[in-house]
Amino acid sequence: MPQNMVIGNGSVGIMDSNTSTLGNTIISNIANIGLGSNSAYIYSAGSNSNIINTSNITSAAGSTGRNFGIYSAGNVVNSEILILEMVKET
Repeated sequence: MPQNMVIGNGSVGIMDSNTSTLGNTIISNIANIGLGSNSAYIYSAGSNSNIINTSNITSAAGSTGRNFGIYSAGNVVNSEILILEMVKET
């Protein structure tokens, strides 16, 4: 199992654009995820998709803007910590 992953500024780590009837299943078990500014770890557009997350997701130090740990139109099961701190842009 990978230990750490950093999503850069303005980036998406995993993109699921499948909107079919069957949907996709995404299982995340990376130990720690760090989010840069205006980024998302998992984005899923499918209302029939499933996301199972056991990764700790945090905003990287000094990140600004909007961060999304998991953004989904479907089902999400989260069993770990999400810490998304907002730093106001000046």
